[in-house]
Amino acid sequence: MAKEPVVFKQYPFTVGQRIIRQRGDKMEDWDVIKVTDEEVTVKCPFHGDVLTWKRKHFWSTSP
Repeated sequence: MAKEPVVFKQYPFTVGQRIIRQRGDKMEDWDVIKVTDEEVTVKCPFHGDVLTWKRKHFWSTSP
């Protein structure tokens, strides 16, 4: 029984993009301010907090 595999790719962040990260019932708004091959840096538009995340933790599926 052959099934089509689900392919995961690293999410293609772009500078200027607004993202909403959902963690449980909490949703967080972030603006992408810097992207490298290894990391993505985001800034909270409300509080001004700046965080840098490893890109290897963010994946999306192919259509």
